[in-house]
Amino acid sequence: MGILHKILLILEKIDPEMKLWFKQKFGSIDDALLKQEIVERLEKENWEYIRKLLIIRKSIYGVDIQTIAVEISKLRFFLSLIVDEKIDDKAKYRGVKPLPNLEFKFVAANSLIKLPTPDTNKKALIDFEDTESIKDLAKIRDKYFTSYGADKIKAEQEFSATQKKMFEFYLQNLNQEQRNLIGAVKKINNNVGKTVTQMLSEWEPFTFKQCDWFDSKWMFGVTDNFDIVIGNPPYLRVQGIQQTQPEYMSYYRDNYQSAKGNFDLYALFIERGYQLLNSKGQFAYIVPHKFFQASFGEALRRFLTKRGALREVVRFGSAQVFEESTTYTCLLFLGAEHGSSFDMLEVKTLDRGEEVLQAARTRTKHPDYAFEPYPEPAISQNSKSIEWDFSIGEDKRIVERLQQHSLTLADVTRKIFVGLQTSADKIYVLKILDEYTDSLLCYSNYFEEEVEIERGLVKLFLMGKDVHRYEPAKARNVVIFPYIIRNGRAELMSQGYIRDAFPMGWDYLKQNRQPLGDRENGKMRGDEFYAYIYPKNLAEFETVKIMTPDICGKPEMSIDLSGELYHTTTLYSFAFKPDVQKNPKFFLGLLNSKVIWYFLSVTGTPLRGGYLRFKTEYLKPFPIAESKPEQERAIETLVDYVLYLKSSGEPNKMDQASSLRVMTAYFEQLIDALVYEIYFPEEFSDSGKSPIHLLTQAQLPVLKELKGDKASILRDIFQRLYATDHPVRSMLFFLDSLETVRVIEAKSKMQ
Repeated sequence: MGILHKILLILEKIDPEMKLWFKQKFGSIDDALLKQEIVERLEKENWEYIRKLLIIRKSIYGVDIQTIAVEISKLRFFLSLIVDEKIDDKAKYRGVKPLPNLEFKFVAANSLIKLPTPDTNKKALIDFEDTESIKDLAKIRDKYFTSYGADKIKAEQEFSATQKKMFEFYLQNLNQEQRNLIGAVKKINNNVGKTVTQMLSEWEPFTFKQCDWFDSKWMFGVTDNFDIVIGNPPYLRVQGIQQTQPEYMSYYRDNYQSAKGNFDLYALFIERGYQLLNSKGQFAYIVPHKFFQASFGEALRRFLTKRGALREVVRFGSAQVFEESTTYTCLLFLGAEHGSSFDMLEVKTLDRGEEVLQAARTRTKHPDYAFEPYPEPAISQNSKSIEWDFSIGEDKRIVERLQQHSLTLADVTRKIFVGLQTSADKIYVLKILDEYTDSLLCYSNYFEEEVEIERGLVKLFLMGKDVHRYEPAKARNVVIFPYIIRNGRAELMSQGYIRDAFPMGWDYLKQNRQPLGDRENGKMRGDEFYAYIYPKNLAEFETVKIMTPDICGKPEMSIDLSGELYHTTTLYSFAFKPDVQKNPKFFLGLLNSKVIWYFLSVTGTPLRGGYLRFKTEYLKPFPIAESKPEQERAIETLVDYVLYLKSSGEPNKMDQASSLRVMTAYFEQLIDALVYEIYFPEEFSDSGKSPIHLLTQAQLPVLKELKGDKASILRDIFQRLYATDHPVRSMLFFLDSLETVRVIEAKSKMQ
């Protein structure tokens, strides 16, 4: 409805008396008397009604898969016409004109499914199109818009009769081979293998039934595509598509370039909407901007980059602008013509909504938004992937400085991997109640009772809530792990092996045979019912690794020095390459720093409440700056201090607990200072302000060399460095004067 009023407003501005419209329609009439008669008749008409009717008839079309949405759209357009009617009690129907028929203006259809064309259809199925009837349908559709009463009923009957004729023609021309082929293909996809004749004959525009396909030519009579495409498509990951519309999966993958990997449905709608533009068309969608960085968006980024499609992007940071959206969205504007540049805007807050939006539209300065022109992204011959990193203002400058460090986290890690995907955690994951020599007493959430199980069949297992910043992770659960790790590969234990080696574990698995076998519609029924459905990364866990929750309000990295901990899917682990010589504790300091939080805030996907996703695809590009051995040792030492203090647990007394938190926070500040110097050495050219210079002078002892009460010694070190006149504390105040640090600190949500 908003677009109707926008077009109406524009027409009222450029042609208030409809003179341009009249000239276009009647300018070629030479008879002056006839022209005058037309003018006199039109002067009696309701111009507002005429304008709206013409806009609806010639300019606006809509498609939605939900019938109720289509009916509501029709109703709203009807109401918009009725409010401009002039009531004449003496006239027939009080002067109210019949409303137009909108069945060919707003349709309930699956806009992702197209009508087949000769170059994409199987030849055996395209040799018998009823071309004459197809033309007849087009004529009936055109006259139906303004038909009323008996004429309307007649048009509907003609349409249905023509459809019936088409379907009969279709059936008559099928030989047995073609019938068999269509039957086989139809099992794969509802519309694959159907001809245009068949699909048109099944369309029921005069009912509330949705159509399985969409075509603007046959439904709207639009042959040259659209000047403008506007939409707010649904968001649904590929797993949801497989559950709700599995019959379309093969069609999507075969017909959409963006349907690659774990794609999201909205990516297909972007591609489809772009295809519906004419040669100068413009596109505007409300969509998540997650596809800018996410791996599933690689194919869509490539599709749009090849076409130079970007015109403008308006991001809203962590502000949830559209209340009904469950994810953070942007306004995405595309153009059909290949462009050379686009505008990137980021609205920081909408506290002064109209004011900031007006400033953004006119590109005038305002503190609540930032603007940056960008060249169109290009496809590099040397790069396999297409990266879209559109930071703005100070963020752009700082990210560019970070990216000058060519080494990334992907270069130093052997793998960044997600946790075990058992698909039945209530059965496989058991809570530890007590420990015996060769077995564990556990609690089964599935049975809601205690079970005893052999140690050899389980692995220590972390849940998301078990991993916190610098805290040594402690497993409160185990996971049944029916695999043997051999030569870097996981092999499923046989039934006989489990039965002989772990009889209590085998009894537990047998009791769960039915629910385990029933996973994913019975996929696991059989002898290997106890196996994981998705046995990924099984051999990756038994190594020293850094772990992080998937969603964090600040960096929450912890470290597994034992290499014994397995974990759930809401955690990610970093396993480093064997040839990387740096201590994992050094990387723990980098990965818990405000620098990585800043990097992910700018390049990643914000969530409600200031949280961020710490997923593999967002973490891999994080730059790893060159560091000096003394910087690495200083960070390792301070990380050891924090790990030790947090491993001792929080004291019961409030003053002691508060003192412990102050100590750990201060040591973490020093780690941040060292990280700032590693990434931005130019800001620390004065040795009097250099964190590594001052901390080297402070001669921090290595934790393992401390004798006696380590907690007491660390308290003494803290008090010395925390003294108001100590150069190290003065250095921390100096950090606040650095513009780069201020920008990074402002972005950080860390407490």
